[in-house]
Amino acid sequence: MMDASRDNNEKLLSLLQSEDQQNIELAFQLCLGLQGNYSFEVVQALRREVLHCIRYDLEMPYINNLTHLHLDFRAFTSLPEEIGALKALVVFNLEGNRLQQLPDWMNQLKALEVLNLANNDFTDLPQALFQSPNLQRLWLYSNQLRNLKSIEQFPNLRQLGLTYNKITALPPSIGHLQYLKLLYLEQNRLQTLPETIGKLQQLEVLKLDGNQIKQLPASIGQLTHLKELTLLFNHIQDLPKEIGQLSALETLELNGNQLKNLPHEISGLTTLTNLQLQDNNLTDIPADIGQLIQLQSLNLADNNIKTLPTSIGQLQKLEELDISSNYLKRLPMQIGLLSSLQRFALHENPDLDFEQICVCLRSLKKLLKLGLSNNQLLALPESLTQLISLQTLTLNFNYLTTLPSTIGQLTHLQTLDLSHNNLEDLPESIQTLENLQELVLWGNPIDKIIQQKIKGWLPDCEVKV
Repeated sequence: MMDASRDNNEKLLSLLQSEDQQNIELAFQLCLGLQGNYSFEVVQALRREVLHCIRYDLEMPYINNLTHLHLDFRAFTSLPEEIGALKALVVFNLEGNRLQQLPDWMNQLKALEVLNLANNDFTDLPQALFQSPNLQRLWLYSNQLRNLKSIEQFPNLRQLGLTYNKITALPPSIGHLQYLKLLYLEQNRLQTLPETIGKLQQLEVLKLDGNQIKQLPASIGQLTHLKELTLLFNHIQDLPKEIGQLSALETLELNGNQLKNLPHEISGLTTLTNLQLQDNNLTDIPADIGQLIQLQSLNLADNNIKTLPTSIGQLQKLEELDISSNYLKRLPMQIGLLSSLQRFALHENPDLDFEQICVCLRSLKKLLKLGLSNNQLLALPESLTQLISLQTLTLNFNYLTTLPSTIGQLTHLQTLDLSHNNLEDLPESIQTLENLQELVLWGNPIDKIIQQKIKGWLPDCEVKV
């Protein structure tokens, strides 16, 4: 008898674990006849087939209390009515189907708090969800939305994800979402923001990357809880002075815009830790940039900057600084006061006085990564080898013919990129770099005998020649 029971369980599990819907139907029919005389493993397998449980009236005490349901990537074009019975449902994942609308019975799911409709075919906000009393998180990434008509019908939303749609404008009624904390609108077709955006008093994250926005409304300054504002790759030419009123802002990302200058008021963002301004048209930065006392990362690469203000030395928490691809000739000596600096990129600034720079840098005892590629360097200043904590040194695409023997003092160095220079040999002191893991020598006139010698000096290092 026990053997028969075990055989039944094994057969049921085999049917339930197959991807064949006919096999699953057969398993449920067999379970009906067994009237609950099957193993707990079978019970668990049954419960994973929620819709079948409802249809066959099996495991209903469990189903009636179900709070999470995942029906993602099922190719549904409409929803089975059985789902309407799941009154306790809190989290519902419908990502990756082919839905264009939701049935009216969806508004019966009064407990629903989280709904994922990403990667479907919605062109409008689903009316069946209007005035959902507890809906707090709604994800509509990668649909076909063109507008947010009736957005005010979702007054209790905390998080709204609308990335990768075709939205051309936000309605003024967006301001009715008074509890909204996260708003994701990347990769749409927005050109402006309504003044009512400032009414989102609880907003903490606003992501607008990859749109066509030319300017921000003055009301942006009313978002006093905002911690993260990203506007990568838009068409912004200037920032409103009210940007300085964002008293909680920690991250501001503006890479890939058309900024020519920054308002003086930006220096009032004393909570800012991350400021990204790469690939703009900036010619300078505010003289009092040093007031951003919490700043940890500053990216000024790919601009038209000729000088840096002396106040930059006040950024005592700065860990990462990128000033690559500018028109700098000298750096303020105060750069040497950046006692927390760990990563410094100076690529493609060929007019820089590198003797002066190295004097600035030698006091940066925490510096781990230094990038100096594309700078027409003829020689490496010996003072650079005083950066004893350095782990990565990038010197590719220069005109180096030799390295100083003091290179061996960089005993913590792990990666040294010397590719595309004019080196014919390396100093013997290179073999003292016991922690070196990667040495890149591509594009140098080093003959094979010298190559083998260098590899012999560094048996535990990957030498790329």
